[in-house]
Amino acid sequence: CTLLELAAYDALQSTGLNQQRAAHGHAAALAAAAIAFSSDAALQAHPPLLQLVEGAAATLDSDLQLVRAPASDAAASGGSLMSTLHTFVPHNDRGSSKGESHRKLAQCIAEMLVWSRSRAAGEAEGFARGLAA
Repeated sequence: CTLLELAAYDALQSTGLNQQRAAHGHAAALAAAAIAFSSDAALQAHPPLLQLVEGAAATLDSDLQLVRAPASDAAASGGSLMSTLHTFVPHNDRGSSKGESHRKLAQCIAEMLVWSRSRAAGEAEGFARGLAA
């Protein structure tokens, strides 16, 4: 997950969005970054980030499938275990609630990218509407 955060930071840095955060604030940069990285083409311009996001989304979907499965299915599958991704995935609540840093921007964007690439995103009505917009 550290690699995911670093890859997101690198993508933000190379596109000038960290500089925008410094000049215009966290909220403006977050909105610009969310728009900028909502297209597949923008994410494909950063292959390491794309690979890490897709791997994390697939792992998240697998974890959610295990959690949602009836207990009898879990026993039949030999007691499969969840990954620790849900614990370590970058998210917007990490770190100080008072600090709005480049790192927090990278965590917010990484979280958005992982969830938007998961199957679960299409299952949540509000999130699916947001992705379609």
